[in-house]
Amino acid sequence: MTGGEVFLRRDALQILGRASELGFAMHVLTNGWLVNDSRADGLMRLAPRIVQLSLDGTPDTHDFLRGLRTFGHRTEAAIARLRAARDRLDAPTKIVIAAVIFRQNLSELATLVRKVETLGADEIKFQPLEQTYMEADDPEWTSKSPLWVTDPEAADRAIDDLIILKQEGWPIQNSIEHLAFMKLYFRKTPAVYEKVRSHDLHFRSRRCRSAVADFDVASNGDVRLCYRMAPIGNVRHEDPAAIWNRRVRCWTAECPFLGESD
Repeated sequence: MTGGEVFLRRDALQILGRASELGFAMHVLTNGWLVNDSRADGLMRLAPRIVQLSLDGTPDTHDFLRGLRTFGHRTEAAIARLRAARDRLDAPTKIVIAAVIFRQNLSELATLVRKVETLGADEIKFQPLEQTYMEADDPEWTSKSPLWVTDPEAADRAIDDLIILKQEGWPIQNSIEHLAFMKLYFRKTPAVYEKVRSHDLHFRSRRCRSAVADFDVASNGDVRLCYRMAPIGNVRHEDPAAIWNRRVRCWTAECPFLGESD
């Protein structure tokens, strides 16, 4: 369950509870702002497989990126609350920090890795800055973004530090290959640019899950097999099973992420 922010919905825990009853393996993404003690406890009672929180550096850097003061401290407090609730309830949930790599936090990435366990999380994963989702593709977006990495050598040094930490056993979810490819990503090397954006942190497969395992429901009820595809139905007006059963063989077409699909 993702958003926007999951807990802007007052019924988020009820939805997750019903999903748990139906047997779904739940993965919850949150920015942490609304994770108080009650929500942390309620969420861990449902024992999702993963709870992922966004944290992009020091509290000040996180505040800068999110555009709101105290955001970094509130996110760190949310991680601590979730860890305390998990330990108290003995839930099997993995707590993961997701950090975006951008120009202003390059010098903070290694420090953030070393803080993961202190904050109460289990792992951290890194994603490079991307164009905002759901916008029309703009080939010039990097030149317009104040966050884009303008010094590839600085990015190389920061990512090399992450690779060393990964080799030393620090809890970085990305594979070494994925981290190394990010250095080329920030040089906008065409052969790897879309591969890194695919969010396959281990490059296990080029196979796309759309029409095989993905069923994305937007806040207005629209269903997509991939956020880059047009809606194929709406759960407010149709049975979800009917939408699923008439899905198109999109995996036979070219993919914006992976090129020719397998």
